[in-house]
Amino acid sequence: MEQLINKKYKMLYPSESKLIKYGFRKVRNIDDDVWRYTFPVYKYNHKITTIEGAITVILPSGKVSLDVYTNGHAYTQFYNNEYGNYEPIMNIINSNILRELNRFNIKEKKKDKGKKTWNWNNKKQI
Repeated sequence: MEQLINKKYKMLYPSESKLIKYGFRKVRNIDDDVWRYTFPVYKYNHKITTIEGAITVILPSGKVSLDVYTNGHAYTQFYNNEYGNYEPIMNIINSNILRELNRFNIKEKKKDKGKKTWNWNNKKQI
């Protein structure tokens, strides 16, 4: 099972106006320019959101972090699902997170071996 939390992500060409357009909200009481977007990742009976995801973007770098919550607390199975049978629910959660990452043009950072550049799905950024 793919562990999204162990990967690094970056939004391509981030801007405040772009984040506002996508529905991100500015996080208060933080020194950095931090924006967060929350969305449902799992719904009980396809109606009631029981688990929600959060995508946090730092401007101007575009660095992204992911979080998953249930009842206002971290959903621990997202961060450590090594033990237990969480695959069915984690597949739903991961697919919903990946859909949002694609929607916002957020890509996984992959470091090239032996180089100091980043590989964005085989497109090098200098």
